Amino acid sequence: MLSFVFLPVCLWCQIPPVEVCDIVLRLKGDDVQEVYYGFAAGDQILFDFSETEGRTVAAFEVVEYPENIRFREFEIAEIRSKSVYVQATGVYKFSIHNERGERTCKLRISRIPAAEKTRAFRTGVRWVDRYDTTYVGNRPANVEERQVQRSRRVLDKVDTTLVNLIDKKERVHSRGNMMEDAFSILKVALPRDQEEADRVYEVVSWVYWIGVGSEGEGQYQEANRAVKLAKSLSGAAKSFSIISGPYGALAALALDGVSFFLPPGKGDNILYQVSCGNKVIDQGNGPAAYARHTQCAQGEITFRLENDNMVEVVDVSVRVMAVAVTRTYRTEFYFEQQSVVEPEMKITVKKVPALNN
Repeated sequence: MLSFVFLPVCLWCQIPPVEVCDIVLRLKGDDVQEVYYGFAAGDQILFDFSETEGRTVAAFEVVEYPENIRFREFEIAEIRSKSVYVQATGVYKFSIHNERGERTCKLRISRIPAAEKTRAFRTGVRWVDRYDTTYVGNRPANVEERQVQRSRRVLDKVDTTLVNLIDKKERVHSRGNMMEDAFSILKVALPRDQEEADRVYEVVSWVYWIGVGSEGEGQYQEANRAVKLAKSLSGAAKSFSIISGPYGALAALALDGVSFFLPPGKGDNILYQVSCGNKVIDQGNGPAAYARHTQCAQGEITFRLENDNMVEVVDVSVRVMAVAVTRTYRTEFYFEQQSVVEPEMKITVKKVPALNN
């Protein structure tokens, strides 16, 4: 695919062209002539080509070495005032392909530097040796039985962490209050998953609890007392000292999905809506609410709390906790027996163009 970048001429109007070459090339009946020059990033390459007697050649092309074709025309006798923009410093190849009869061709190349500091860029190239290794496939190869060392990543340990994200009391004004909104917005960012070579940190679940006023707070404390006496907790939950603290019921719900919260009784209600990103995942109306989520474990959680009471202001407690798992891996080495084929290698030396700068 041909790729051209045309830029306004005024970008180079203050720096005159610098001649690269003005040469004559003679081609036999079935011949290819190639010349190589280096150019600096930002250069505008200008070139003219002609066959002295107006006869066509099979093709003329400009290639960003080694194989990115930037310009190509077939069955051409003359090219006037063409240009190619140099995106990155490198070597360019100018090729003339002939297929019939002898041809005498003129090629003139110049460059317009992008800046004064590249005016003196050396366009000549030098030829260096590149060593290529090839395998000779038509000769018998040596086959050996060997114990080959391999490695694999194995799980070393798993650590579970409880992350307390928010414990806040939010005041939501009544609808009759003309000075304040009757709703409140809370945003909570979940911890971000992380992956390293030997460690993976991942949020696996998160929980929230919403309660209105002293009645809701009383329900929350009752759930904490119940979890301290419970005998049905899993080994994972029992290993956390937080179970016996002020977040015990919330931690039990986060770790095991076991709820110790009783159905809410009487009290002021709150209209609530819980969103993960742009998706509403929970909503309702009551004095208390709670839930555990495992699917939406990344990003930002938004709580919208609305008071439908015309007179009474309400205080809403919001608690959010996440469960994160850290998996630590180690590299284990082992041996396996394999038939190893050693084909015969052939090393060749090839000359390739390189910049002189």
